[in-house]
Amino acid sequence: MTATGRRAEPNTDEEAVRSILRSKSSINTLPGEAFVKRARSIAGQHNISWDVIASLPELAPTNLKTSTGEAATVELLNAISKTLQELSGKWPLIHWCTTGRGLAPGGDFKKSLVRPNYRASVVQNGTLTTPETAWQKLVSTGEYESEDSLQHGQQQMLHHLLEHLRYNPELREGFAILRLKSGSLRFASANACSIFVTRNQPAESADALIAYVVLVYEALHHRNTSVELVEPPAPTTSTNPRYRLRHKGSHYEFDATIARHRPGRATFGGLNSDRSYFCKLSLQDYDDSYLSEQFFYTAAHAKDGGLPGLARVTAAWTDDTPVPDNPYDPTESCTERHLEVTILSCVGKDITFCKNVRQSLSVMHDTIDVSRRLALKHMMHGDFSAGNVLCDPMYEDGKQPTSPTCAEAVTDTLSPSPQCLVVDLDHAKVVQSGSTDPANFEVTGTPLYMSSELRLGADRRMFWSKRAIPTLQKLIPPIPPKLSGRFEQMFPEYKTFDALQAALQCVLDQTAELFGEEDDLVIRDVPLIHAPRHDLESIFWVFSIFFAGALPKGAENKPKDARKGYMFAIYADSLDIFMSGMQMKYGREGRFDCIPSVEAVLHPQLEALAPLLHKIASLLFCIPWCALPAESTTTMPHPTAAATTAASSLVNMLTLAHDVVRYMLLAFLLDGRNSEILGTELTTGVTRNVLAPARIFRSASTVTCETSDSDQSSSFQQVQTGEDPPLVASTTDFLPTELATGAAQELHAPATMSRGTTAVKRTIDESNEAPPSKRAKGEEARV
Repeated sequence: MTATGRRAEPNTDEEAVRSILRSKSSINTLPGEAFVKRARSIAGQHNISWDVIASLPELAPTNLKTSTGEAATVELLNAISKTLQELSGKWPLIHWCTTGRGLAPGGDFKKSLVRPNYRASVVQNGTLTTPETAWQKLVSTGEYESEDSLQHGQQQMLHHLLEHLRYNPELREGFAILRLKSGSLRFASANACSIFVTRNQPAESADALIAYVVLVYEALHHRNTSVELVEPPAPTTSTNPRYRLRHKGSHYEFDATIARHRPGRATFGGLNSDRSYFCKLSLQDYDDSYLSEQFFYTAAHAKDGGLPGLARVTAAWTDDTPVPDNPYDPTESCTERHLEVTILSCVGKDITFCKNVRQSLSVMHDTIDVSRRLALKHMMHGDFSAGNVLCDPMYEDGKQPTSPTCAEAVTDTLSPSPQCLVVDLDHAKVVQSGSTDPANFEVTGTPLYMSSELRLGADRRMFWSKRAIPTLQKLIPPIPPKLSGRFEQMFPEYKTFDALQAALQCVLDQTAELFGEEDDLVIRDVPLIHAPRHDLESIFWVFSIFFAGALPKGAENKPKDARKGYMFAIYADSLDIFMSGMQMKYGREGRFDCIPSVEAVLHPQLEALAPLLHKIASLLFCIPWCALPAESTTTMPHPTAAATTAASSLVNMLTLAHDVVRYMLLAFLLDGRNSEILGTELTTGVTRNVLAPARIFRSASTVTCETSDSDQSSSFQQVQTGEDPPLVASTTDFLPTELATGAAQELHAPATMSRGTTAVKRTIDESNEAPPSKRAKGEEARV
């Protein structure tokens, strides 16, 4: 102790430490627990940091002459501590407290854990924070056993390491977890485990390697399933590591790995070397109503020759050994999860590998048809995103599929084989009319591609203008001659072109009837049920974003431009906030068509696609689908006799919008005037710099929009960044000047909206003005 009563700073001089260790050379021959106690004693006597001792070659884990279980724990703690020291030395994002004896295992472990300087801390926004750790809970509750707490401490430290590597790309750069020895970290006291971290590792393989750690950490103690790392990537190459999955005598190898979830919910898988199958492992919650991903694949292919365009399963199983929901705190009472393994026999490529515009639109058409056929089988995907829609599908024999096609109607223009491959039914649902199943109220999806209605959620206020309702002539172009002879084959529910027109006209008439004599309509708090039409909108967003980032072959990939990077955000936000009341002012000023032009976000060589995307957006966003009957099949009367020759039409509300969009796409593909744009070749595997996926976002749900009786204008809070020219002239026809000319619209103020008696003419379901505590049970379920 010093004269002031405080402990002196620990001795970190390596030469001095080595000198002390040489006089205590017998320590290297001690078995596990004796070694720990002796090392702690030396550290305490000579005021040496435990981490300094652990980092010396003389006491490297490989030099420990012990076979006891605790040596594995010592080795793991040392490796993690050393890793964190290296990381904190290069990047000031992690502060790992190493004063005193550091995280010394063994001995009176409970006493050492309660000391505040024995915890991991993270520097966030310049502030040092110390998260509450799981082992502190154990200490505070008095539930303590030496061996269990040791495991718990190591799990928490591994959790910190993985979290930092997973969520800080700058940390992953140059570092990757190379391999783990056999065994599960959950039972590290009985199996040898170690983590090795090396520099100069390919950054793109870091996620995959971390995913492997997570799976070993969470799932691979299952008695029937195991995954082993066969071949890690070499430091000088960019290849992915190779893994082997074993199950009851069968084994599958794969090397292109993916990791899309944080530690705690692992989805892990990859392709084998010849791209003939895909292995997927995921942890899923189990309850009485749970339906596995394998169930939906099997049900979709059960009848009518299967479902072309949807992946097929060749092998699948569930390991019934339960896994706690929170692996970092085994004492927590929570839902048990189980390991699901799915082997898909057909694989495909990312849609950025579409070779030309014709193939891209064909993939879009067939993807919509897969969604439609799922709906007819009373199922829905629930999570369409860019990663779940593939092109160039292949079966295990490496050939194009020969099963019935989704787009075989026009064989001289479209391939008779499906152009798409839809995968990932993790969030699939059963669709039932009038269902009260909580699963149908659950909002799922990838935020960038989710339906605007779902994104706005419980706080949504959806407005429509009567003048913005599209006409039948605007939505439905004349039927191409090549399609007229095959219409019944492509649209079996309607059989004739006139029947499809009559069904859509019936919906438009019913929409107009909702308005009555009023010009505006607001719908609030209607039951939010995840429906197939939301999947259709997700597909629209997938391909809108794809076309926004598509780069024609030979075109220049210009450097990043901060202003242009916001073009898609303005376009996307305009569609989103169309449901938030912005169009009320602009509809009255004569701009009745409130969907903005998409030319601004397309490459100049692809601007001919804008009218098509514009029509699809009008169908999806200008019609209040949520207020129309939701039954799978309904007979809708025509309010006006002049609308059609029939008094009523049989309309399948689950799939009508799908069929209309499919018709739009087919009419565009078969129109000879579009041959030039359809033949435009695309640079595969590349997106435009100004519209790379990382730069595309949708933020409309946080736009400030205020309306009142006296002032019906919309006000927006924006960040001023200087006097920049307008982004695009066509956008200003719809957007307020300050939104169209601002160069930085990424952040908006929280949404606040007040209803005015003049601005909002008619409200459906006025009873929803009740306080939140009075909301319907269904609404609470979806939140």
